Amino acid sequence: KVALLVAVAETGYQRLGERLRSIGADALGSGVGGFRRMGEEYVRFALDNPAILVSQLHAMLRADHGLGNLQIMLPMISDVSEVQEARRLANTVAAALTAEGLDIRMPPLGVMVEIPAVVDVLPDLAPEIDFACVGSNDLAQYLLAVDRGNPRVVGRYDYLHPGVLGCLDVIARRVEDLGIRLSICGEMAADPVGVVVLLGLGYRALSMNAYSLPRIRALIRGISIREAQALARSALACRNPGSSRVAIAAALAGLGLDHLLAHGGAFESASTPALAGSPSRP
Repeated sequence: KVALLVAVAETGYQRLGERLRSIGADALGSGVGGFRRMGEEYVRFALDNPAILVSQLHAMLRADHGLGNLQIMLPMISDVSEVQEARRLANTVAAALTAEGLDIRMPPLGVMVEIPAVVDVLPDLAPEIDFACVGSNDLAQYLLAVDRGNPRVVGRYDYLHPGVLGCLDVIARRVEDLGIRLSICGEMAADPVGVVVLLGLGYRALSMNAYSLPRIRALIRGISIREAQALARSALACRNPGSSRVAIAAALAGLGLDHLLAHGGAFESASTPALAGSPSRP
């Protein structure tokens, strides 16, 4: 684990986000309806098995020695006590590594916003965290009570549902008021239609796979924040997620960006760097 993290960290990224893994949680299997024993995995599993969590934190902090670009993300957080306990263990590990003679810096600690209940406790979390990342896949499926892995209900999953968009809007505004650095990941952050809405709601840091980077970068360069805000307002007011998608796709076509909606197109070199800066249009 340490060797792998060091190899990745030394690639030169300004920030290397490492999400805590709940080793062994997937082995719990599926519960009724297909959800993987909901509530038993991720941070809860790790806190119930501190040796696993300490092992991960030890590898992360040791790998970050001399580099200083690590940030640790806690998934499936639901209340402040989970963050406080994870930070306590991280401080304990850092102290142990310092005692070994290593100059250890405590990296920024952030949370995944994916359990709907955590949205209301963001003000309580703010003093305990350095950043937050919305996990749009899980947030949407929990808000809609749709297991994305269940073929009988997956057709009801849609992150453009007005309830999901309303929640994303609340998160963006609340986090801005609290002064927390915010990003978002998941399918929505790599979907041109979803990205338009996210830009309009105020999201400025998107996490996606490398394949999606050229398409999304071209989109951001081709639409203004003002245009994205207008489309986001329309989506929030729309009762039907399908109608929102059609309207935004039509707007992109009007801007000459409809080619970005088709998968498999070549928009820029595969070596396109990560998204940076604001859209080229004001």
